[in-house]
Amino acid sequence: MNPKNNRRSFLDCSQILAIEAMAHLSKVTTINHEIFYTQGPLKQFEALKNTTLIRINNGTIINLALIISFNNGKYARLEVQTKTRAFIVSRHYAKQLKEKMSNVQRLKE
Repeated sequence: MNPKNNRRSFLDCSQILAIEAMAHLSKVTTINHEIFYTQGPLKQFEALKNTTLIRINNGTIINLALIISFNNGKYARLEVQTKTRAFIVSRHYAKQLKEKMSNVQRLKE
């Protein structure tokens, strides 16, 4: 739902940069920096597992195709960098992210 006019919108998964949990809403940020809100938790987006969207912590899902680099952050945390911002990956999701990224790299070669 677009907060400016309360209209529903359909987004292509490739246009999504991140989906973040916000209490009873989820905030969807696009690659064009547009912000949309949807009711419900991040769990409802788990049906999108076969896309390039992957959960990186309890509050965030990001688009794998938009990751530029990995960094080791403070306290041995893994950070992923996109063109516009950095996201922290929890230890629980780090292994899954690394596996998916290695599969994406193989497909590109």
